[in-house]
Amino acid sequence: MNTNDSSCITPEELLVILRDLGSTLSSTESLPELLRHLITAILRMEEPDAVCIQVYGDHSFEALLQSGNGFSVPLLDRLRRISDSAEINQALLDGKPLFGRISALDGSALTSFADDGFRTVGVIPFTQTTRTLGALVVSSKAVDHFSSTVRYALESVASHITTLITRIRNEEELKRINRDLAKLNTQLTISEERYRTVVEDQTDLISRYRPNGTITFVNSSYCNYFGLSRDEIIGRSFMPTVLPEDREKTRDHIRSLTPDNPVSIIEHRIVLPNGNERWMEWTDRAICDNKGKIIEYQSVGRDTTDRKQSQERLQFMSMHDPLTGLHNRTYFDDQMKRLAHERYLPVGVIVIDLNALKIVNDALGHQNGDLLILSASDVISQCFRGTDIVTRVGGDEFAVLLPNTVKSDIVLTVQRLKKAIAKFRDDSRNLPLSLAVGYSIREAASVSLEEIFAEADDRMYREKEMQRDFARGLVLTSLLRAIEIVDKYRSEHMMRVRSSAHLLATNAGIMGGEIQSVLLSARYHDIGMVSIDHERILVPRSLPKEDMDAVRRHPETGARIAVAHPFLRDIAPHIRHHHERWDGGGYPDGLIGGAIPFPSRVISICDTFDSMVHNSVYRAPLAKEAAADEIERLGGSQFDPSLASIFAGLVRGGSISREFQ
Repeated sequence: MNTNDSSCITPEELLVILRDLGSTLSSTESLPELLRHLITAILRMEEPDAVCIQVYGDHSFEALLQSGNGFSVPLLDRLRRISDSAEINQALLDGKPLFGRISALDGSALTSFADDGFRTVGVIPFTQTTRTLGALVVSSKAVDHFSSTVRYALESVASHITTLITRIRNEEELKRINRDLAKLNTQLTISEERYRTVVEDQTDLISRYRPNGTITFVNSSYCNYFGLSRDEIIGRSFMPTVLPEDREKTRDHIRSLTPDNPVSIIEHRIVLPNGNERWMEWTDRAICDNKGKIIEYQSVGRDTTDRKQSQERLQFMSMHDPLTGLHNRTYFDDQMKRLAHERYLPVGVIVIDLNALKIVNDALGHQNGDLLILSASDVISQCFRGTDIVTRVGGDEFAVLLPNTVKSDIVLTVQRLKKAIAKFRDDSRNLPLSLAVGYSIREAASVSLEEIFAEADDRMYREKEMQRDFARGLVLTSLLRAIEIVDKYRSEHMMRVRSSAHLLATNAGIMGGEIQSVLLSARYHDIGMVSIDHERILVPRSLPKEDMDAVRRHPETGARIAVAHPFLRDIAPHIRHHHERWDGGGYPDGLIGGAIPFPSRVISICDTFDSMVHNSVYRAPLAKEAAADEIERLGGSQFDPSLASIFAGLVRGGSISREFQ
């Protein structure tokens, strides 16, 4: 993110800026300035730290570069050599976007990037058919991967830049053609062959037609586009190819051409012989005789369907949330202004917040967090009328506007929504869906809609506070259920460890609240395993380093989950350190001896013993007596020697054995 500009923007806001900037482009000279504005806007997003736009094969465009965090002086040269990387060069040749970690790509230029502290690079080519016109290069020091929303926004920017470059070059080419045609008109007879040669080489569709619409000439591109021969086209009117709804507009356009105003541009839809509808942009020129009478028209056209669709996508993205498809905050604010008129009274406002989303993201991953958001969106949408305006106005917040709705109907709608939430929880017990709802109604023009929204928002937050413990309990239950579903052994293992930890702590002289802390820590000590791909680790083989590293991180993950949950916050250190060793050789922090929390020392022994005596995909189980001997032998190195001795005695005396029956 550009550190010189503290006002961050979202990818959706970038798309709005792109749409507005594109509408101001009027000439080749204005393109570099527009690109500089785009670079500045991209750098205002949270993820990119550097942006470069390069346009190939045209010296009128300099490579444009800006950086949010600063680069060494030779960076621009390195950016120009970024295709030294085989992967990036192939992406440019294929015209396909490439996003990746710099450490995973080759090339001397990228090595210099890594030296400057950059972690991620994205290269999005500007591609026209099979030709690469240039590229948008972004890099980040802050993230290992660009988010899907940022990537979509960057690809939309690249698509729009491609359209702009193509349009400008086509317009310049068209100007050149028209200059040639102006000269040719004075010597029409002797230059007919030359004229035909010029237009036949053009990729644009070129035609001539009389004032009544009868076509007198078409080039090869025109024939190929419509899939017809010249004989099938010449002598016929072009008007039947125009979509019926656009024909009158097209006639008005032609009638607007005069000797004083001989050139005009129109965009309309056409119907191909196979029935497909396409958008076309035509530049029409009136051709006059030496008396100023229009004798013919020349038309140069190009298919703009892709550009139209891109514009429609941009328009949709600027007003919709990309995850849920609901309208976004921008649209909500627009509707708040529209509904401020008293003809919409009474207007209801309902504010809805998705509880415990952060805990779900931290514990189960953002994929499950997104699934929870989508579930909330579906439940909410089904509870409202088609005339109601349902929006996602924040990461975990939704808002609904209900024009011309009385209070009793709003109350019934809120009740219906709460019943739908409860039913969803009954039907989908693995997702902890919980929503806090607040509402208010504007019944008089003297009260602003903003005040009504604030009142509904305040009521929602009061309900959210009341539901806080319930919502977090739902998440905890879902975590345990998730572990049980993917790894039943792990769920049973934590219960057994809890039982043996109770005996060991009691026999070590621990009582009261400390015993409860040990029990709670043991019950949830492996909760961090919920974030691991169990299909990869529950196989009879030596784990690759990547999977082993993931397993070794589970105490840290579990501690983060515990910190996010008030019920477990106090035991977070016990979960974090249950794989430390007495001699300091453990993980994650290498604590030594008494620096390891007492519950963690207890769990370490009970956890290891349980793994020894039960079936595993990695090894056969040991007899309990042999496992007890091994625990005692490791006292002073891996385990607290005093606790190891007590535990071995409990096993030999039969106390632990009974706990495992």
